[in-house]
Amino acid sequence: MMKRNSIKNSLSQPNLFPTVGLQTPGEVVDANFGQLPFVFDIGDMINELRVRTRLQIINYPMPDHGQGQWQTTLHRYIYDQKTRRGQGA
Repeated sequence: MMKRNSIKNSLSQPNLFPTVGLQTPGEVVDANFGQLPFVFDIGDMINELRVRTRLQIINYPMPDHGQGQWQTTLHRYIYDQKTRRGQGA
């Protein structure tokens, strides 16, 4: 029982460590762990993805068959998105 719990805990909380591979002597790595502003603006990327997602939802063709068709249309939209991303149905 103890071994099973330790395996379960190690899978749920893996020990991940950042790794950098260098190929030739003298290569230099410049690491930024928050001391300086980050070059990549992840907030801007998130906002862009939100806008793009909203536009996809707003522009998705909706048949005018009344309220009963919302569920079917929503399922079709989710299926379309998953197949475009290669996640299957």
